[in-house]
Amino acid sequence: ATKTSGPPAAPVKSPEPLPLAPCCSIKDQKELKVNTTLTVCGPLWNFVLAPIGNLVMAREIGGSGDGGGAPGGGGVAGPAAGTVASRGNVRLYKLNSTVDRARIWDQWVCLTSTGPFDATFIEDHYCAGYGSQDSLFISAWGQIFAYYWSGGAANHPAGITVTSCNDDGTFRLPCGGLSDCNCMSSPCMNPPCVCTAPW
Repeated sequence: ATKTSGPPAAPVKSPEPLPLAPCCSIKDQKELKVNTTLTVCGPLWNFVLAPIGNLVMAREIGGSGDGGGAPGGGGVAGPAAGTVASRGNVRLYKLNSTVDRARIWDQWVCLTSTGPFDATFIEDHYCAGYGSQDSLFISAWGQIFAYYWSGGAANHPAGITVTSCNDDGTFRLPCGGLSDCNCMSSPCMNPPCVCTAPW
């Protein structure tokens, strides 16, 4: 006898409806001022333009007393490693106790601050996905600190607070195919466009 298989089973329909595919991709972009603790390290000459005022170069590293002067300038050696100098909410840490007076600007230091920092917040709703993809780019001392997450502003990284918000606008593009969707963008035409903080 030959055993044969029966007819294929009928497909079972999912009890929950799938979300409708978007007809426009949407990007919301905002310029923020944020507070969070950030630390960067490197040779002192990397931070010449950092907002550390008169104090740090003179007292902690050993400068001329006015925070200025040419690289390689003289001065007395700073305190031992592990000490901290501060100005406002910016703190400077010296990484070791030796200071080469001929190469003061090559001394390695770390700067720590809680801000406020300039930041850009972007929330994307792509054509290929249904949920939001979020990113935050914080600018500090010439460096960019990037954060990525999904699920909207409510899922933002912990420890970052927003102090001000300006809306760059909402930008839309059609997702393709036959569609009568209105994908018109609405940029900020007369900045600053003050907005409610996203969190």
